[in-house]
Amino acid sequence: MHFHKKKRIEQLIETSQRKYKSDFLKFGERLHNEYPLEWRKLADRWEELYPHVEISVFSSGRVTSPELKIDGQGGTR
Repeated sequence: MHFHKKKRIEQLIETSQRKYKSDFLKFGERLHNEYPLEWRKLADRWEELYPHVEISVFSSGRVTSPELKIDGQGGTR
């Protein structure tokens, strides 16, 4: 299940970069907060740079119950 979530997040990021060219997930804001000196060098061109930034997604999880649960729509959760 985590593999599918990871792939979905990767697809979402790729869509934001390639199709919309929009940092709606606020990666630039995170860069600004965590690396303010580096951000100053990138800020003016972030809109141009964002579609080309390589973003890695890491996922982890823990099984709390071996049960398979069915929701009201017929899907599993």
